[in-house]
Amino acid sequence: MSMRKRVLKVSVAPDGTVTAETIGFSGSSCLSQINLLEDILEASTVQSAFTEEYFNTQVTTQEGVTLVARQD
Repeated sequence: MSMRKRVLKVSVAPDGTVTAETIGFSGSSCLSQINLLEDILEASTVQSAFTEEYFNTQVTTQEGVTLVARQD
């Protein structure tokens, strides 16, 4: 079974504004990464939006087959 790579992409603008994007996270698991970043930077989220990945959940069967189902 191949695991999808998970990435927290962080950019810092010249004015100090930090932008972060989670990649490869399904469902609400991305939110803990943003909370971690807020803690590290001692900052708060000003604006956020959910990606398509947020609405997916990952289910693994006993045979090791991974299915991605839409969570609405």
